[in-house]
Amino acid sequence: MLSFNERAAKFGHNLDALKAGDEIQTVRTVHSMEELRDLMHDGASAEVRQARARQFEKDHPKLMDEANGSLEALYLRAEAAVHADRPLSHDDALALKHVFPTTVRLVSANDKTISSEWTLGDESSPVSLNIGTLTINQGGYINAYATSVTFVAQTVVNNASGGSSGANYTIGIFGKAGGTGTPGTSQPQAANGQNGSSSGTPSPGICTGAKDPTAGTAGAPGAAGSDGQRGADGTPNLTANFTFNALQQNPIYIQTQSGAGGQGGAGGSGGAGGNGGTGGDGCQSGCEGTQSANGGNGGNGGGGGNGGPGGNGVDGHQINVMLASGVNQNMVQNGGIIAPAGTGGAGGSGGGGGQGGAGGSGSGKHRSAGTAGLAGSPGTNGTVGTQGTYTGNPGTISITNAG
Repeated sequence: MLSFNERAAKFGHNLDALKAGDEIQTVRTVHSMEELRDLMHDGASAEVRQARARQFEKDHPKLMDEANGSLEALYLRAEAAVHADRPLSHDDALALKHVFPTTVRLVSANDKTISSEWTLGDESSPVSLNIGTLTINQGGYINAYATSVTFVAQTVVNNASGGSSGANYTIGIFGKAGGTGTPGTSQPQAANGQNGSSSGTPSPGICTGAKDPTAGTAGAPGAAGSDGQRGADGTPNLTANFTFNALQQNPIYIQTQSGAGGQGGAGGSGGAGGNGGTGGDGCQSGCEGTQSANGGNGGNGGGGGNGGPGGNGVDGHQINVMLASGVNQNMVQNGGIIAPAGTGGAGGSGGGGGQGGAGGSGSGKHRSAGTAGLAGSPGTNGTVGTQGTYTGNPGTISITNAG
């Protein structure tokens, strides 16, 4: 394994500035898989890295099969090439050309103390760290989210007996939950029915010959809300390598969880039915009057859209811890958490039924009121979306001593 100074030189970091207490972060543009592998190399022996390649095959047999041309499979095999020296097939090498040029973040610090959260990356470019002595005080912990990490520290002094601010671990390697599905479209109220026409008065005091009033028309039925969309699958935690030459004080605890499935989108609400039109008035003239027309029925409400299904959790990628030959492996404790499948989206609410239109007026001598229209029926509520079908396994955590 390279020394702190040798890694700093590889990163192009100024040794005098580092000795003076500076922390140096630079971003390097790399143009090939070989450059990327060199900067992300943790110093493990060829035998150890071959064992990592076998772990990739064991944990992800379908994705590691070169016949699998999905982007997920391609990028996992690229990780195996970078972190485990697994040769790329000719087709994979050609397919990965579009990735380059890419960037790597390089970090060096001779002495670094943390007493709060230190995030190495959040769905960011790969990061390679070179630390002389890392001191972790109470409240200090480290996170990486869907970011490939190589972390080499000559000495870690863990003064914290437990995390704070919600963390119960020292180092957390996590994926990212999938996004919530797009909600369905909710519908507006449907058009109201038209009011009926009234009889009018043919001549003063006489209703004979008056035209019949017309009924109000029915309100239009509400449109159904559209279904919510499926939640996205989670993003896995990416491969992380840690090398520690010395661990002092308390053991460190590494926790990992891959990306959970996203929740399904909620169904859209159905549109309310339109209100029925008012019935036309009968004739009213002097001592004569006629029957008024009936009001139109209210339109039925539209059904709510169904909730979208939840996305799937995804399996995590491996985490490798290499300790100097004299370091007790009990100084590194670890645990993994299943990444749950996403829950289904809520069903949309059915639209309310439209109100029945009022019958024509019965006010006045001998004029009878029309009957009010019936209210429309409310729409049915959409169903809750189904849960995602797959929960993601945590990535394998391997702890070895340098030979």
